[in-house]
Amino acid sequence: MGLFTTSPAERFGPDLLDRLPLGISVYRLEDPADVASFRLIYSNPASAAITGLETSAEVGRRVVEVVPGIGATGILETYRDVLRVGEPRDLGTVVYGDNRIDTATYALQAVPLDAEVLAVVFQNVADRAEVQALQAAQSELGREEARYRSLVEATAAIVWTTPPSGELRLDARQWHAVTGQTPEEAAGWGWVEAIHPEDREATQAAWTHAVATETPYQVEHRLRQADGGYRRMTARATPVRDADGAVAEWVGIHTDIEEQTAAAMALAASEARFRTLFDALDDVVLVYPIGTDGPEPFLAFNQAAVATYGWTADELRTKTVADIMAPGAVDVASALTELRRTRRSTFDSTHITRDGTRLAMSTNARLVEYDGRLCVVALCRDDSDRRQFRRQLARSNRQLESAVADRTAQLEAFAEDLKILHGITTAEHPSPEARFEAYLQAGCQMFELPIGILSATPLDPATGERLYRIEAVVSPDPALEPGLTVPIGEAFCDAVVETGATVTYADAIAEAPDHPACVSRGLRAFIGTPVLVDAEVVGTLNFVSPEARPGGFSASERDLIEVMGQAVGRRIEADRATDAERDARERYRTIVETVDSGVIVVDADLRVIMSNPSARTFLGLSEPGGGEGETDHMADRWPMIDADGQPVTPEALPESEVMRTGTPVRGVIQGVTPPGEPTRWYRVNATPIDQDRDGTPEVVVVSFHDVTDFREMTRSAADAEHRLRSVLDAVSDGIYGLDLEGRTTFVNEAAVALTGWPAAEQMGARQHALIHHRHADGTDYPVETCPIYQTLRDGEPRVCDDEVFWRHDGTPLPVRYSVTPIREQGTLTGAMVQFRERPTP
Repeated sequence: MGLFTTSPAERFGPDLLDRLPLGISVYRLEDPADVASFRLIYSNPASAAITGLETSAEVGRRVVEVVPGIGATGILETYRDVLRVGEPRDLGTVVYGDNRIDTATYALQAVPLDAEVLAVVFQNVADRAEVQALQAAQSELGREEARYRSLVEATAAIVWTTPPSGELRLDARQWHAVTGQTPEEAAGWGWVEAIHPEDREATQAAWTHAVATETPYQVEHRLRQADGGYRRMTARATPVRDADGAVAEWVGIHTDIEEQTAAAMALAASEARFRTLFDALDDVVLVYPIGTDGPEPFLAFNQAAVATYGWTADELRTKTVADIMAPGAVDVASALTELRRTRRSTFDSTHITRDGTRLAMSTNARLVEYDGRLCVVALCRDDSDRRQFRRQLARSNRQLESAVADRTAQLEAFAEDLKILHGITTAEHPSPEARFEAYLQAGCQMFELPIGILSATPLDPATGERLYRIEAVVSPDPALEPGLTVPIGEAFCDAVVETGATVTYADAIAEAPDHPACVSRGLRAFIGTPVLVDAEVVGTLNFVSPEARPGGFSASERDLIEVMGQAVGRRIEADRATDAERDARERYRTIVETVDSGVIVVDADLRVIMSNPSARTFLGLSEPGGGEGETDHMADRWPMIDADGQPVTPEALPESEVMRTGTPVRGVIQGVTPPGEPTRWYRVNATPIDQDRDGTPEVVVVSFHDVTDFREMTRSAADAEHRLRSVLDAVSDGIYGLDLEGRTTFVNEAAVALTGWPAAEQMGARQHALIHHRHADGTDYPVETCPIYQTLRDGEPRVCDDEVFWRHDGTPLPVRYSVTPIREQGTLTGAMVQFRERPTP
């Protein structure tokens, strides 16, 4: 379902529909059983011009109210039939008029748009029919000659004529082009040589007979082609008689039927394969049409039908479905009515064979179009075993009902308990804890046990061991209080969690004598059930006593505690969902309403359907009128420019791109220029929302983050960096910057010139490993003892006069350097090293 509903005009293309000279009306069938329920939901302007009725004012009314006389025409039944079949239908012309509609000849076409909606396209064709008839009469003579010529040219045919005696006169060029025979070779009976040797005798005999009897001639034979191959042809000839009835000449034609014959053979083979599969089915298959008076004789059936019913195939073709139904087995008319409504149906019935045998059958029927007729395809299966099973099942059900009656008597004994639980469940409570305590107090009274506990069974995060933590408790023992936590093995509920089912002990001394709850705590009677939240065991509901319960716990009591456990679980689920929904709603509302960033939601027409205060302030949007009243168009907001200062058209907006591509857009820089104020700059993100998951977003969420100050600071910082770099590059001392890891973050031109290391190789490299890794004597220089490294650790400045750096070519560079710590807001972030070449003696 889309985010917004649209009118029919919006769905079907308003510009096209409103400009068409054809009348178009769209109806919805609200009740398939009542054709009078067609309702007009759209009508284009041409409809009014054609009918003389202002149809736009009629939209929303039933068609029988708009056109009172339409019910007597039968056209509404036709409309419903078009919807049922699901295919467009040309309804021809109809003459209609009443006190509201101009009388005229209308040409109608019905087009189904979906299962309930139908479009009717119509036009007044009275004048057009008269003009067309006149034009047809005037051009008929010319077309007669053109038809013959076009027929010959457009078909792979050879046309020939003969005198009454039957000697062939061939079009030499046409015959030669097809067969390769020269006129001399084809003369007289020479044309017979182009016919396949196996077909010549039959061809000559058929032609001789036709000439002698003056009857039409038709024969199939293979005709040799110019390439030496043969193609199957149909040869036909008809005598042309003069005014006295005598044969004046023969006109014949050879038509290529090679592909047609191959297709027919393939179709026959396909039908044979289908028939083989059809007859291989063990189930009976019947196909029969539905006429105006009900089912007609069977059109098709398989071999299983012949074997099942005992009639021959010829006899079965004369039967209808009523003939194979046992009297009173099924109401055929009612079954067909249901089938027309649903198009497919399954029902049980009893069939009867030729010898009177009754068969229990299950029928799966479907309504289809077959050979242009509405037919039923029914697959019937012997249902005797299933019905026998159903009888056995009925007997079992009766036995079960007896047991249920006994069980019901038990349930009535604690019906009052259920009423109490219902009252607790539906009543308002000041807190979840109060509700759970009410359950426990009621349970203690119902089970006549002094202690009731609602527990949680989480895992110990340190050991992974299952724990037993009291969440709510009713007990005379003050040591049992919420929050008390022990290993699950010390509580009878360990068996509840392990099995995921209700557990009872009438006397733990007899049933679980070694259990810690019995040995250490002296508990004997117990009934407990799991509490499930989202199908996961999160705790238990249990009642215990230090006294045994000789009579144990009844099935009704087990049912009762399970009902209580389910109610508690549902309450916990509801409380969690309510808390989560409240938190999420508050979080999102706070974010959207308080963030400095602007947030808007636009639809496919770039209309703003939601915005927060920040967006309305800096985009120049109207204050929302409440709910759906906010419909500013993005094209009408304050002017926008791109990062290069060029105007942004509505088509170039990020939300437009997202609507076209369905892909999010991130980090687009745009400027907004309010009237009389300087441009403010924003980083824009746009995200599509495809609510119905059809691949097309319904809306786009757009956020605007003000980066004007950041953009200005970035520009100022870039200018300052450029100035600083210019100064540093102008000094003769080498200078490089380091981060706390000793990686190079800056290097000036003098440092590159002195060391021979390109700036690109120095940037990001650990400077000690690159140029300071050995002493002057070539021994390794551990970084931990390096003064530069020490400054990066303790933040103290240092000066060294007698060390060497190593050039790119591997030679030593005697240097004097100073190390100055770099701090940002009091925090050590790196160091700057300034060095120069030290003169050597």
